[in-house]
Amino acid sequence: MTTPQIVPAYKGDLANAAPARVLYRLAAARESGIVQFNVDGASVNIILSAGEVEDIQSKTIEYNLVGHMLTMGRITQEQVSDMATVMADLGGRVIDTLVSLGILKSHEVIQVYQDFMKVVTAGVLQFKAGSYVFYRYQGAPPPGQ
Repeated sequence: MTTPQIVPAYKGDLANAAPARVLYRLAAARESGIVQFNVDGASVNIILSAGEVEDIQSKTIEYNLVGHMLTMGRITQEQVSDMATVMADLGGRVIDTLVSLGILKSHEVIQVYQDFMKVVTAGVLQFKAGSYVFYRYQGAPPPGQ
């Protein structure tokens, strides 16, 4: 199995190509990779597999799962601190940590994640200025895809 490489394939200015248009074109071409939207110092990565949104990642609190859950009142700042401590010690993914700490029940994961994806995607679609870069996966797809 070859190791995937990520290669920039497209880039542009959001003033010339709205996020909806960028995502539509990538979906129509059934692209797999990461489209990164950069707006006002925030960076949002939308991971695509065969043109479909698989995940959304951002270090900016307004566009990540923890920030979404804080905004919706699903978690407290104290629980976020507990998560950070556990993840610093043991590593792991946010969603797994939420479940292992009992903050989120396993049967709630899909609904919470779907809601997060809808809200953040809607936010990204409102971007009017900034830039985008699409990095196409080359070689074997990343694990889980």
